[in-house]
Amino acid sequence: VLVLSHFFWIPGAPMQRSIRGMLSSLVHQLLTRNRPMIPVLLEEDETLQHKDSIYDWSKEELQRTLLKVLSNRAYASCLFIDGLDEVDPVEGQAALVQVLEKIRAQTNVNLCVSSRPESILQESLKNYPKLRLQDLTNSDIRHMVEERLSPFKDRLAKMKIDERGAVRLDILVSKITGKADGVFLWATLVTKSLERGIANGDDWATLNERLDVLPRAMNELYSHMWSRLNEDEKLYREQAATYFAFFL
Repeated sequence: VLVLSHFFWIPGAPMQRSIRGMLSSLVHQLLTRNRPMIPVLLEEDETLQHKDSIYDWSKEELQRTLLKVLSNRAYASCLFIDGLDEVDPVEGQAALVQVLEKIRAQTNVNLCVSSRPESILQESLKNYPKLRLQDLTNSDIRHMVEERLSPFKDRLAKMKIDERGAVRLDILVSKITGKADGVFLWATLVTKSLERGIANGDDWATLNERLDVLPRAMNELYSHMWSRLNEDEKLYREQAATYFAFFL
């Protein structure tokens, strides 16, 4: 089985977020591992002989080349495409799905894609087998949060939410796990922030603020990291340092 892969990254260069970039990456991987096909392609289409860089290829030429090589392979290919939701909005997710459908239709090709659950993609891919990452990682995230916050259980028990009663560790753990939506990095950053808050004697309202301060979308999380970097408040300077500790 030949394994090919690509991921979209919307903050990156145009080729990192475009359909043409995906096709270029897949064609390069495919021909690098199937060099006998190169002279065949050049003989069948002489215009390919004049390609000097990736920018000389149109999206249509790349797609045609990819499908031709895939269809001429005697054994299976497996393609992993990550971050469908990060395709360039100018091209759009619907156009990307159309290209992926053409790839999937080739004989001996298996396709595995991943994305945030955005409506266009959910509707387009609803008839295919799928799994949700958060369904697989929730128990591990819960275990991590419980393990990290358990040393503060007694301190939390003395903290009043309101007149109804004290903070319970299991409620806090459930809240973090639910908000994390399967993203370990988000849960880890929030838990570290809560650890600092509890150690510093934060009340329930301040802990909730810490819980809500990190955006749930990872792209927004990165932007949040930079926007807070130069502010004077100690809380946000510490958060920026925490982010860098995880990213570096």
